[in-house]
Amino acid sequence: MKQFIILLVWALAFMCNVRAQDLTSVSKEGQPSYLGVNIGAAAEAYFPLTKRDYVYETQYVKLQYQRLLWNRNKWHIQLLVEPGYYRARHKLTNIFFIKPGDAPNVQELRDKFSQSRDFYEVALNIGLKFSLKTNSNWKPYGLLSSGPMISSIESEHLDKGFAFSDVLALGTQYQISQNVRLDLRYALRHNSSAGINSPNFGHNSGGLETGISFSLN
Repeated sequence: MKQFIILLVWALAFMCNVRAQDLTSVSKEGQPSYLGVNIGAAAEAYFPLTKRDYVYETQYVKLQYQRLLWNRNKWHIQLLVEPGYYRARHKLTNIFFIKPGDAPNVQELRDKFSQSRDFYEVALNIGLKFSLKTNSNWKPYGLLSSGPMISSIESEHLDKGFAFSDVLALGTQYQISQNVRLDLRYALRHNSSAGINSPNFGHNSGGLETGISFSLN
């Protein structure tokens, strides 16, 4: 798994670098990179349009690497690489989510998952950030990212071990100085294994995160 993640990061970084070199609209000096850290908290209760069958809450910290790929008209597009560590809590609130035909030990599973349990997740998200140019230090943006993750325990919604972490977020950044900027975003996150493992109903969460990044140029 470690080798797979390393190869994935290098392959994507290589492809994005080649693409960036092909974009003549951006000069070498106009390709700034930023490195920073974000912290946040999220919960299934803040994810829209889902059934409230379980409690899923996270508190997390993420490193954040950003590199400008495209600069044209009113938009910036950046490569985004975010390794993250999540402290999570899960509890099944609707015991009838586990049906008699799902397993021979239905009552045992209901008792197990209806207890509050703490665990951790480690994820590596890679994606794109779309920023709108403005005449002020505030710049709104949206982002999409996805990548592999590992969960330390199983639940009635998602198996233990390998899965994927998908993130959709809207936010704004504030340029404090030429080399420092603040970040604030509302993010929706969905974890599932794409059918690799079972069960695969997934965990959903929504929440706020904030952070600071520093220019590497």
